[in-house]
Amino acid sequence: MADICAIAAQDNYTEVQLLDGEKVFLRKSLTAWEATLPPAHFIRVHRTQIVNLARVTGYERDAEEHTLLAVQAVAGRISVSRDRWPEVRDRLALTRPSI
Repeated sequence: MADICAIAAQDNYTEVQLLDGEKVFLRKSLTAWEATLPPAHFIRVHRTQIVNLARVTGYERDAEEHTLLAVQAVAGRISVSRDRWPEVRDRLALTRPSI
């Protein structure tokens, strides 16, 4: 599980982004992933995304106050929904205070 960087919903599948850059497609819902993954290390940041808090390298807020996470081994940024941002921010402060 430590090699999982992010999990994204893709139609009826999920795309699991691993630390080595490999992507794995599985027929498993994000809800099922949430029930399986340890909540101390993983958080759902959007209705379509779960991230490994240990793999978050930073974040930025744009002019419209959208939050985008930089995650190891993930190309581009991962959007955090506005309603989930307070919890994500608090969890990052606890687990990744240097960010």
